[in-house]
Amino acid sequence: MKKAYIKRVTTRFHKRFSSSLKKNDAKILLTVAISFLFCGCVNMFSAIYGVRQLDSFDEALCDKFTASVEREGISLSTLVSDSLQFVEYWNLYPDSLWKKTASQPIQLLYFSGDTLVSYHVNCYAKGGLTSLNWNMDNRFGQFPPKTAVPLDNMRLKFRQIAQIYGLSSQKNGRLVIFYTNMLSRIAKDAVNTAFDNIEAFNKQRECEVVMINTDKFFLNAL
Repeated sequence: MKKAYIKRVTTRFHKRFSSSLKKNDAKILLTVAISFLFCGCVNMFSAIYGVRQLDSFDEALCDKFTASVEREGISLSTLVSDSLQFVEYWNLYPDSLWKKTASQPIQLLYFSGDTLVSYHVNCYAKGGLTSLNWNMDNRFGQFPPKTAVPLDNMRLKFRQIAQIYGLSSQKNGRLVIFYTNMLSRIAKDAVNTAFDNIEAFNKQRECEVVMINTDKFFLNAL
């Protein structure tokens, strides 16, 4: 059954992406997508936290998620990524290891101006009985939070993401959150941790948040 499903995933993926990606990039991204389904972090999520099965894109589900996390005083804009936009974003990363990280379902990217200064994804958060601890090692005890992974070889710029998604920002502090409703509970924990941090350090006027839903990518790629 698993082999048959992987075959269907492969066929669907190549039909949708082969014309827009270099062959090697498409193979790497497909490998990451299948890995996301059957190994690594997702097994932990499936067994402990539950993965919501998405049969089609549901805009109302995105609106419901936004309503559940938005807070007065925090500048929040939301958008939905299509599959090719997320692939463009994924291709901004420099090597296969970073690209695997960039394929994760929950990502928090903090920018100071154009520079990435703090980066968090679900695999870098500590698992608990019912949720992930995003504040592992007191990373969110400062603003911006201490990055979960060294960024020495990462040259990702806010302007690159802004170009893909048509973003504009009037503030120097920028937080970009990628999430999927496949893992809405984990995503909500991440967003609440980030918003608690903004409020704790009174950065509401200095930090602008953009929340990007990636359901269309995971629906089409997987």
